[in-house]
Amino acid sequence: MKTAWGYLRDLKVLGWAPQSREGACLGPASNSELKRWLTRRAVLVNGSPLGADDPVGRVESLVFFPSGRRVTMF
Repeated sequence: MKTAWGYLRDLKVLGWAPQSREGACLGPASNSELKRWLTRRAVLVNGSPLGADDPVGRVESLVFFPSGRRVTMF
């Protein structure tokens, strides 16, 4: 079973991760940025926040930055 961080890295390779929120937002988020989002509980998987090392099973919903002004859902 994959970890949440591994799952997000795989999404990034496929081009499904959000753009970087740091700097000029010129490209996909870095691996360290993805891990930081998980550490800060800024990603909900199936309605629950996951840490970077938490296992991920079947994903039915994925929400980035749920408490921000603009919610990004995949």
